[in-house]
Amino acid sequence: MKILAVDDDKIALQLLEEALSSCGYDDVVTCDSGAKAFELILDDLDHFDCFLFDVQMPGMSGIDLCKEVRGLHEYDEVPIIMVTAMSEKRYIDQAFAAGATDYLTKPYAVFEVGARIGLVEKLSGERRAVSESTSVIELLIKELDKATRHGLDAPIELRGVENVLNYPAFENYLTQLSRGVFHMSSMFAIKLRDAETLHACLPPLEFKEVLRRSAKVILDKLEEFDTFLTYRGDGVFVGIQPRNGAKELASLGDEINVDLQADDPMAPPELPESAILIVGEPVVAKFLARPGSLENLHSAIANVEKKAKEKKTAESANKVETFDDVWPPTRQAQDEQELRVEYDELLKAALEEYETLGEFPKSTRTVNR
Repeated sequence: MKILAVDDDKIALQLLEEALSSCGYDDVVTCDSGAKAFELILDDLDHFDCFLFDVQMPGMSGIDLCKEVRGLHEYDEVPIIMVTAMSEKRYIDQAFAAGATDYLTKPYAVFEVGARIGLVEKLSGERRAVSESTSVIELLIKELDKATRHGLDAPIELRGVENVLNYPAFENYLTQLSRGVFHMSSMFAIKLRDAETLHACLPPLEFKEVLRRSAKVILDKLEEFDTFLTYRGDGVFVGIQPRNGAKELASLGDEINVDLQADDPMAPPELPESAILIVGEPVVAKFLARPGSLENLHSAIANVEKKAKEKKTAESANKVETFDDVWPPTRQAQDEQELRVEYDELLKAALEEYETLGEFPKSTRTVNR
């Protein structure tokens, strides 16, 4: 696996290179500036499999370099690990917003570097196996099918909406916050009402568009805060923001109406006019370790699932079944028309028989006097 490590501190760069070498990664290219690194990336013919960028560098910072690399088609999915001594929330936010896959805080242990790179190597190996075993057209078809076909429970990646992370990156983000200000944050979950029906009725791309527009509405309403969002699957969005944003969460109410058309001439015709988002009760983060951060996430999801179930139960209980529910008006009209046609046919047959016999036909039924 070919790795590019970038850091303006030559001693830190040497230590990182030694740590990688001790873990068995010898194919490492180093660079001491973001600008030089980007030129190297553009000129390289062998393609890098992983990047490690220092956040704070003069000129082009590691975050700016991350944005530029993500803008290159051939590197839009290559893992990028930010390596820095800065653990403040704003740096973590900026790194993940720029497209970082993970975040390694100095000082770090050699085994931690090896564990992170090991996961990266596995991803790169799978990607290499695909490219070697299929043609370019077959790969494009596979990627297109992968991008459009998702089960309802799949954590779909929603690109094109700022501050929306894919689910693995969101978990990594929670892990980094747990080292500093995670306990000062609020986690919340919001569920797309009737997600099962929408997923079953809409084409895959249109369902994904409903999710994308819903995510944008949520973030627009919370734009004053450093809110990050992810789609977890089953119609559920999960987000996190500073605790001082709890009042803003409360102001959302129980439901959010999403105008899916919004006078947009480019809106797919299959999209419904609107969708409803159910807002769950937020959970104030109290744990600092990774298991605790995931426990808060699951609690937030449980809150919104409970509220969605309660709303559905209440609506079913309040619904009064009428005659029209059992036998809808359209069905009534249809049956009445069929009866009228049948009566007209019987009457016509009786008149024809009378004209033939000169009298009404006698009943075959015996009448008791």
